[in-house]
Amino acid sequence: MILSGAYVGDAQEQAIQRDIQVSDALHPIAKGFSAEEVIAFAPAPSGSEYKINVVEELGKDEGSVAFVRGPASEKAGTPSIFTLAGESGGTRVVFMGFTVYLLPEAAKGRLVLNTVEWLLAAGA
Repeated sequence: MILSGAYVGDAQEQAIQRDIQVSDALHPIAKGFSAEEVIAFAPAPSGSEYKINVVEELGKDEGSVAFVRGPASEKAGTPSIFTLAGESGGTRVVFMGFTVYLLPEAAKGRLVLNTVEWLLAAGA
């Protein structure tokens, strides 16, 4: 399952996000991205910046963070893309705490393909 959007989840805080940064270059959904690579968002169609829900830090057993808010974002370093893998049944969830269309085309395509590949590998 993929959950993506600026207001997905129940957040206590919102802050402007302008970019993402690779935090775990070894995670399968970060394949093809460089360690600590920063990816700036494309301009929003509305022309204005969005306050996006801030994901709180995850506990050790709450998932794996692959990307964080980048250095140009408010609340830089907090989780932006994280994954959850269930112990039973191969359930996998990818949470993207922003709207994917804000990524540049090349990064968006790579991220989506990596995500789908990781999700489909659940049963393999």
